[in-house]
Amino acid sequence: MSWQLFEQNTHLAKDICTLLRAQKKTLASAESCTGGLLAASITEIPGSSLVFQGGLTCYSNLSKSKILSIPPSLISR
Repeated sequence: MSWQLFEQNTHLAKDICTLLRAQKKTLASAESCTGGLLAASITEIPGSSLVFQGGLTCYSNLSKSKILSIPPSLISR
């Protein structure tokens, strides 16, 4: 990942954490093609455990189907 993209993700992640804290909301994620980039970006922020519940990275079609209950027909589209 380029340094510029990392800085953009960090800035966005800070904004997301601030917004979630202000609204007393939390976040959980289910990622695939990002390989866990969202979760990694959020957990780089100090105090993010107050708003980030956790995440799953389901990369293979089998894991998307079995763990996330996404129909294989939807995956193939």
